[in-house]
Amino acid sequence: MWGMQRKCDLTDMMLNADMALWKRIEPSPRISGCSYSTCDRATTAATVQAFATDNALFIHEFSKVFQKLIEHGLEQPQATMLSNSK
Repeated sequence: MWGMQRKCDLTDMMLNADMALWKRIEPSPRISGCSYSTCDRATTAATVQAFATDNALFIHEFSKVFQKLIEHGLEQPQATMLSNSK
């Protein structure tokens, strides 16, 4: 996970998949080849910013894709009971 400290003592956290859409992460074995401040913005960063600042836009675009998933037979995952056995 990636974290960044803001001036107002809030910390934002993003998963690696999120960061790959926001920053152009240089590949390196097991770790990123750059930090949050040194990685360039990814080509998809403008779209990430648009969705982050406009939830209605995100919902509008997501609903179109979700509708396609449903139309093409998205299968619902089956509930699985996790055991705590050793």
